[in-house]
Amino acid sequence: MPLCSNCKVIKETDSFGISKKTKRQYKCCNSCRVYLNNPKAKEYRKLKYQKKSIEKRIQKLEKFIQENPDHATKTYKCTNCKEYKKYSQFGLGQRGIRTKCADCRNKRKSYFEEHFKKKRESGAYKGQYLIRKAKELQIQKWKSKSMKERDNVQDAGNIDLSLNIEDSPKPTRRNNQLKDRQLVQVVIFRKDSTRGIQIMLSQRIHPDKPYFNMMQGTGGKVNVYTNNNGHEILETEEDAAMREALEESGIILEEEKLQKIWSETVPSQLEWTARRCNVQDATYNVTLSIFIYPWDWIQEPIATESDKSSDWTWHTFQEVVFMNLIPMLQKNQDFIFQEIGKYFNYCEIESLDEQEENDISPLTEKEFNTFKKKTEKVTTKEIIAIEKYKKGVTLKINRLRGRLTRINKYLNNYYGRKYLQIFDFQDRNKVAEKVNCLPTLEEIRHNAPTEYSKIQNNVYRYTVHETGDKKNILRQLKIRTILT
Repeated sequence: MPLCSNCKVIKETDSFGISKKTKRQYKCCNSCRVYLNNPKAKEYRKLKYQKKSIEKRIQKLEKFIQENPDHATKTYKCTNCKEYKKYSQFGLGQRGIRTKCADCRNKRKSYFEEHFKKKRESGAYKGQYLIRKAKELQIQKWKSKSMKERDNVQDAGNIDLSLNIEDSPKPTRRNNQLKDRQLVQVVIFRKDSTRGIQIMLSQRIHPDKPYFNMMQGTGGKVNVYTNNNGHEILETEEDAAMREALEESGIILEEEKLQKIWSETVPSQLEWTARRCNVQDATYNVTLSIFIYPWDWIQEPIATESDKSSDWTWHTFQEVVFMNLIPMLQKNQDFIFQEIGKYFNYCEIESLDEQEENDISPLTEKEFNTFKKKTEKVTTKEIIAIEKYKKGVTLKINRLRGRLTRINKYLNNYYGRKYLQIFDFQDRNKVAEKVNCLPTLEEIRHNAPTEYSKIQNNVYRYTVHETGDKKNILRQLKIRTILT
């Protein structure tokens, strides 16, 4: 019994897949591998690695500042123009003090933009892309096992590099790349006054179809569409459930009343079936989903597909227990009736006058916290009290949002005027009247020349101050002026 390296749980050997490249067993179980390959998990790992790299850069800069405390007072030589300039022209980069001054860096920006623009217009990158595509196709051709795949893959040496990127041949799908398929089942139910809760079922009568002579609800496969680029797009499960119910029984479902209660992903060999198999032998990942829907007592079910299924009939839980259902419903029949029972036992509806509704007072915070733990039926008076509590909360939120916008305006104005710290206390009001927020040095020189002449010969350096605990460290930059 191997141990999973991710969830640290001892599982059976069947729950661990085998790598096609190394032909060894994975250290991580199949469920954990599906979770780790999720796009959300990949994004989280990317952010984690980015955070680590940023922290490493900050540590390098802090070491450099500690080792060279007088780096801001020195002059440095530019590697491009070979001139000695002040520290303010260079600044700190990722590895320390930059080697090129600000003037040289700004000149080279426009040059590189024009250079790469010309290359893109001439199509210089198309050849590299097509060569890479040809190598991928050649590797795929070597790894193909059957003669059919070898005939489908085009020869990489005969590719014309003058073609467009859109006209380049697309690689065929390998056998180890599993397709994603989805199946849905809708259980339509009602509550009869004499027989109780009933569900709508029909029998599969087509001999060539799977699950012959088994009982089923409305449902089927989620259709796959191909867009203009040739990619496969699945429709949503809710749309598929409503479409299949209309095609098989003629009942029009409302999406608001449709409720999903169960879902599971199963490896399968045959397309659009839920027959389980080992992960090594699987060719598809089939996702099974069950929905429940209350019947409106108006639309009568009709057997529109008489060659595939029989007429629709209503059955109680005592009758369903002894029936031969399809595997998806057979496995979850107790859970389905349990969820349907919750639908009828959740609330108790009453009719109230306007005066009675006005007399109901809204819930308090203590009452709302106790209401969340309630497992009994919910009355209409409690629902009205919750709605009034919601209105009061939204009013408070809107008032706080108004305060937030005002505070953000003040803060933006404050941070925009933070450059005034480099001037004397007497000159700050004069500069603030003449210059707007976040100005450049040229604007200060043009609008306030007398005040600018006082700070023109100053060199500035900053120090890093750390405050807070070990977990939450706050780093602040404080400017110190040095007269030269």
